[in-house]
Amino acid sequence: MMLHILLTASWAGGLMALLLVVFPGGDPGEIWTAVSRFSRVMTVTAGLVVASGLLILVKLLANFNALWCTSYGVVAGFKVSTVALALCFGLANNRMVASHRREEELPAFSRVGRRSGPTVAALRRMIIIEAVLLLTVLVLAAVLGETQLPPLFNGRALPGDVQNVVEPGLFGSGCQ
Repeated sequence: MMLHILLTASWAGGLMALLLVVFPGGDPGEIWTAVSRFSRVMTVTAGLVVASGLLILVKLLANFNALWCTSYGVVAGFKVSTVALALCFGLANNRMVASHRREEELPAFSRVGRRSGPTVAALRRMIIIEAVLLLTVLVLAAVLGETQLPPLFNGRALPGDVQNVVEPGLFGSGCQ
């Protein structure tokens, strides 16, 4: 769990460093280079964050219905949704960097008259949105730390008693 939180914090912290250190410099070449390097590292890191987060969630929740039947599950569901949204913005940032890289690889004469690629301002806006989402994820992680664990892990129910806590239902919530 500590590794999961540290990886998420490094993702959010890296975005904040880009916004507070790299972008104020104003040199587009340095900005695109720094964001490109960060994007490569974060592709692997984001995969580790998602994998470890899902592993933790599966371990802590007794079943799928616990996502909406327990306060822990509800907060975890909001966190998963926010991470998914942050990943979408991260993917968009990654595609912007790849598009810029492809454009830079073209010879100068073939760039004349072509539509220019993504701008630094557009990249900055996308990174701000992604950073805000990840800071929200960190806040939700803190809330999860203070939220009561599902009954299976705080000793109120044994694994055999889980069926009495959550009832399956096709159209109902399945909660008692």
